[in-house]
Amino acid sequence: MLKRSEFFLERILPKPLLSSQSAKDSALRRLGVQRSRDVFAAELADKLSRHDDMVAAMKAVAESSFLRDLSAEERNLLYKAYKNQISSRRKQWRILREIEREETSKGNQMHLAAVRKLIAKVESEIRDICETFIGLIDDHVLRAAGIGEPQVFCWRAKADFQRYLAELSSSHKHKIVAEFSYKRAQELASKHLSPLNPQRLHLAVNFFIFYLEVKNSPEKALTVAQEALDLAESEFMRISRTGKKLKMKESETLMRHLREEIELLQQSEEDVESDEGAENTVGVGSGRFADIKDPGRSYVCGAGSSRWACTKDPGYNVGEGSSDSMVVEHEKSSEQAQEN
Repeated sequence: MLKRSEFFLERILPKPLLSSQSAKDSALRRLGVQRSRDVFAAELADKLSRHDDMVAAMKAVAESSFLRDLSAEERNLLYKAYKNQISSRRKQWRILREIEREETSKGNQMHLAAVRKLIAKVESEIRDICETFIGLIDDHVLRAAGIGEPQVFCWRAKADFQRYLAELSSSHKHKIVAEFSYKRAQELASKHLSPLNPQRLHLAVNFFIFYLEVKNSPEKALTVAQEALDLAESEFMRISRTGKKLKMKESETLMRHLREEIELLQQSEEDVESDEGAENTVGVGSGRFADIKDPGRSYVCGAGSSRWACTKDPGYNVGEGSSDSMVVEHEKSSEQAQEN
């Protein structure tokens, strides 16, 4: 019976090149060497902020998943490559939508036509990036993903990019698919990962954002975040009682981030109910969330966006005016991304 790598090898190389087992082994080794080169090229492109080059390199790595499952480092680089590409365009889109509203209020049809033309172009680019990334995950990475973190990563990453598509459309299609993917990732994480696992905590933060900003459901967002935090704190206490030394700086950072988001959401809901501090509130879909004046935090609502609660903390960075924490970055992150 053919090994999985040999099966895919026969699909991409001419049969004359695979006339013997030694020829197959040699071809696999060459592909493995090329994959290492692509990973290095992606790391180099990342340092130089050459996002398109990074995407090209990591696309090749993803397509070589049949050789072996992507490592944590490769998964992070893949996500970061496409996240870098899309972050600037999401920012452009939010700014353009704000300009569109301003020009609409002025009634300037000539300016509106120019703005809407550019909005359509940016939206097309966002869709292309998202669909390409999701296709890579479905067709290559997920097929080779092992149980545990690899599969959770795949479903979470798919959900995030479906969420970005949902931001552009009034259709429920992408919302439904994104929610399904988040729930699938949550199911796998609950079954295979510790509540303190950074991958599981990243998932909780991003699922929280989905319910809050896309579904406009602060109640569900709060439930997701609170359950994840309660389980993580309980597991933290359990392990602490055993006397074991805990090395989970990233997990602690994510737990703190969840705790702060929960507190902010609860406070904002209280402000809405009491109608106090109304002048400091900003609309978010069907809800309203207070821009609490705290010198230790910076709440950024990007142009025309519901983005909020970007916590200033030296341990992590929630990037580009967005609260999307898939980009929560840490120098020792096991599943370090990238963003939002």
